[in-house]
Amino acid sequence: MRIPILAAAVFSLFLAQGDESLHIDSPSANGTVSGTVEIRGTAAVAGMTSYSVDFAYGQNPTNTWFPIADGTTPVQHGVLAEWDTTGISEGTYSLRLTAYLQDSSVRDILVVGIRVRRTAAPAPTTSGETVIPFQPDAQTSGRAAVFPAPTTVFASGPPPSGAALLNREIAFLSGAGLALLAFGTFWVRSRVLARKHRRFVLQIHKNESDHG
Repeated sequence: MRIPILAAAVFSLFLAQGDESLHIDSPSANGTVSGTVEIRGTAAVAGMTSYSVDFAYGQNPTNTWFPIADGTTPVQHGVLAEWDTTGISEGTYSLRLTAYLQDSSVRDILVVGIRVRRTAAPAPTTSGETVIPFQPDAQTSGRAAVFPAPTTVFASGPPPSGAALLNREIAFLSGAGLALLAFGTFWVRSRVLARKHRRFVLQIHKNESDHG
């Protein structure tokens, strides 16, 4: 009695692994996509009248699906639909391929954990510039991290010419000369005022002595 039970279990496991007549080849689970994406696979179930491809946000707890494309012709490892991801936000999505059969039954498969990103590729650097790209931390499993893409640019150029250096030295010396001249003028003026003050004080003392 154990042999039939074991055979049934193996057969059930084989079915659980997927149906080759209804399969999404790409994008794969936990893959990253951007722009317009070709959804490739197989929709060739016996008795199929049509198929549809839909997407959902994240793990889709509300079971809400949005249509991408549908068809009535069987497809074998070809393009099932083209998914334009430019109109949706960055994040994690699920894809569903559904086959509708002549007996009114429905069969479907899911691909989950697809990350959508719209970050453009870094622009090529120009001559004379060094670009250091921002290195983000590893993104959290099950969620698509938003990476801003800041860069630090260090501009470089030819060394200053001899004339430019001479102009800088002249400007520095001129500034230093003006500072010294101002200091000298202040010092002389302060000495003159001090002498006048001493003379005034002596004159007062002399007048007091004469009257005394």
